[in-house]
Amino acid sequence: MRALAWCLLLVTLACSGSGDGTGGPENDGPAGQDAFRGFAFNAIVNQPQGQVSFVHLVTSLGAEVEVDVADALEASGGAHIHGGHGTGAVFLSSAEAPRVTRYDITSDRRFVERETIQFAGSTTEAAPSVYIASPTKGYYFDEGALRFRIFDPTAMVLLGEIDVSEAAPREGFQAAFGNPIRRGNELVVTVAAIDRERFPVVQAAAVILDLETDEVSITRDDRCGYMFDGVVAPSGDLYLTSATYYAIHNAFFPDDFPPACMLRIPAGQRAFDPDYFVDLNTVSDGLPSGGVAAGSGSRVYLKAFDESTVSPDALVAPFFALGINAWRLWSLDLETLESAPVDAFGLSSGGLGYAQVGDLRFLGSTATDFSQTTLFDADTLEEAISFPGFPTEVIALP
Repeated sequence: MRALAWCLLLVTLACSGSGDGTGGPENDGPAGQDAFRGFAFNAIVNQPQGQVSFVHLVTSLGAEVEVDVADALEASGGAHIHGGHGTGAVFLSSAEAPRVTRYDITSDRRFVERETIQFAGSTTEAAPSVYIASPTKGYYFDEGALRFRIFDPTAMVLLGEIDVSEAAPREGFQAAFGNPIRRGNELVVTVAAIDRERFPVVQAAAVILDLETDEVSITRDDRCGYMFDGVVAPSGDLYLTSATYYAIHNAFFPDDFPPACMLRIPAGQRAFDPDYFVDLNTVSDGLPSGGVAAGSGSRVYLKAFDESTVSPDALVAPFFALGINAWRLWSLDLETLESAPVDAFGLSSGGLGYAQVGDLRFLGSTATDFSQTTLFDADTLEEAISFPGFPTEVIALP
């Protein structure tokens, strides 16, 4: 599985922990012990002293599972987790320093703290995105310096780095890496653009990384703004969309921000299809729409902002409107472009949480104050696990 790319408000939100028993981190323990089999996810909880990330271990993601923070690994500063791909470990990237710490997970659900790798010189300000491709290769995405730093997640040593500065936004705008997307033996990372006031810019690029050779291809397209999310269709085509963060700017300032859109990189190719373009507002009855999450087959989901459901007094600014329960879930068939609102899902905030763990796919709904999240089966929309806070990743172990 590509560990989860969870994008709630599209703002990137070390690790310290204490405690004994099954929930706290341990500095010793039999590394060769049978690994835990199940799932790990982190949930960031807003507390008076700041954000705290709790890493939970569960054997199922079903609605019957009860989640208790007393059994979790606690990390300060809103740390993110990464892992999977046969490592049997969880990796924590810190929001407080450029470092990643490995925790092995034992069969009795103990976190065994291992090595920490420092990424000196990193200019990423918040918890970075990390992708574990295999037990011997991982990538740390240094957004500020526009480079991918390669490391060995088993030996926890640096192996090199890849310069992707050719993907830098034009005209001096700031780069924002999207969620890494696995397509076969490729990893695709979009590079969105924002200005100094963090307004999205209508230009986009994608870095396509060969996971065997570490060779990169860079493709650009200036038809879409703040391209952040993507799904791989059964055909192998990769569909990339503007995020809901961009869509809400289109809602507030339609003269300055054209509608969000969807582009395609066909299977076997490494460039945007110049003949493919979808105005996302046209598939949601004119509602400002963005984001994308995979359903079954060629079906995907979008989020559409329905201004008619809220008082005009609540529409203070785009950022705040992302957190209002005024967003409708829409389904879209990538092959036919037939679409329809998913009324059973109800109104929710603008975050389109999405997780794919092997063959399991989930949508997420988070409370507007970020106090609670519920996952829903993306195929049936039946309720799954609920827990305090909001997640950034879900991974399968070992």
